[in-house]
Amino acid sequence: MKKEEMKDGIELIMQLLTALLEDLGKAEDAMRSGALEDKDQAIDRAVGLLFVLQASLTEGKEKGYGLSEKLDDLYLYCIKKCARAKKLNDADTLVHVQAIVAEVASAWAHLPMIKEVA
Repeated sequence: MKKEEMKDGIELIMQLLTALLEDLGKAEDAMRSGALEDKDQAIDRAVGLLFVLQASLTEGKEKGYGLSEKLDDLYLYCIKKCARAKKLNDADTLVHVQAIVAEVASAWAHLPMIKEVA
């Protein structure tokens, strides 16, 4: 993979993670304010983004990359937690998912610096 392709891929993942964090925040806000329809729409968008992130791991999983498998498991965990939060109207669970996604986003954000040093 060329350096420019890698940079584009990292930027795309970062955009997806940023959108995911925004939707999780919107869902939490909607949940706390009682805007149930808005909550449902935001959670549905967040889950859709998690599925896209999962799909982006296909090549890495096929090549046996352990990190891809672990991220796949983590995204599945987040999907399940989002479904639980939606069903039970549980804002604390959404906060938990936001914290996980923020950690993943932070790691991705550091990749360009790591690659430049290497």
